[in-house]
Amino acid sequence: MTMRRARVLAVLGTVLLFLLHNNWWSWNADPVLLFGFLPLELLYRLGWVLLAAVVLWLAVRGWWPHSDG
Repeated sequence: MTMRRARVLAVLGTVLLFLLHNNWWSWNADPVLLFGFLPLELLYRLGWVLLAAVVLWLAVRGWWPHSDG
C-alpha cells in the first residue's frame, strides 16, 4: 500500500469514525442482549474501537517517516 493511499484511507476512516461515534440510530431503541448476556451496544463499541485501531495504524503508516535502519 502506498503512503498516499494510506493517508486517504486514514482521513476517510477518521470521518467515518466521527459519524459512527454517536450511534444516533439506537438512542431510543430498546436494549438488546446477544446470547442472553452481551449488550449489543457493547459489541458495537468493541467494533468501533477495533476500527479506530486500524485507522490509527493507517495514519501512522501514511505519515510517519520511514527509517532505513
